[in-house]
Amino acid sequence: MELNKDLDDLKSAFVITVYDQITRQIQQIDLKTSIIISWDSVIAIMLGRELGQMVSGSFVNPFTVIVASLCAFFMAISGIFIFWTLKPRAKVTRRQGFTGLLYTGDILKLGHRPGERVSAYMNALLSIRDPEGVYEQFINSIVLISDIMRRKNRSFMQALAFTAFSFGFLVVLIGMVAIKHGLLKEP
Repeated sequence: MELNKDLDDLKSAFVITVYDQITRQIQQIDLKTSIIISWDSVIAIMLGRELGQMVSGSFVNPFTVIVASLCAFFMAISGIFIFWTLKPRAKVTRRQGFTGLLYTGDILKLGHRPGERVSAYMNALLSIRDPEGVYEQFINSIVLISDIMRRKNRSFMQALAFTAFSFGFLVVLIGMVAIKHGLLKEP
């Protein structure tokens, strides 16, 4: 009997740890996304500066327009992936009749008004009569937030890649404008 209690305690600790770790990973992705937003902002400012120098120096030609356009295009695509990283969502099919007690999306489905949700949440919580019911709540939430984490990570990596492309084209544009204005000596 003592062995089963120890095993149940170990399972509970494990499930809670997994839930907390995935939640922290999601928070880290959101934090890292703010760094990409900062980079995109710097790229936008630098691109505007280079475009101003190009126009004021009459250094507009098809190649510089293409490089500047690609820089802006990749920055815009990065912005789309940043949006998808920050947008909360889950597309996991939930079991019919399951009332989640940990996942916000499930809690909000308990009623239209907060008062309705409070009583429905309390009823769902009080209806759990055994450890398996608690495990079921955690496991369903772990599956849902794992899907969110996977989607956020994929969108983050794509945003990072497009920001890198945009930055690369910005560096090329800065070099071209600098050469034109004589800031760098041509070899």
